[in-house]
Amino acid sequence: MIEWINFLILIISTALMAFFYIKSVGPAKLEEKIGEIAYKRCGNYRIIASFFELITIINFIFYFFFP
Repeated sequence: MIEWINFLILIISTALMAFFYIKSVGPAKLEEKIGEIAYKRCGNYRIIASFFELITIINFIFYFFFP
């Protein structure tokens, strides 16, 4: 059962990491809409993406022990 929970968390965290990373790579285009705050917002998106990447790495470690 733990392997299915781990697999589900792995899929969700990978999708969320990709979503926030893609949102974080366009500060110049976002700056046209909201101004200088776009760079800070994209930095926050990058931090959130890094958090989900860390969860993905931890899940890969768990997946090694619970295949």
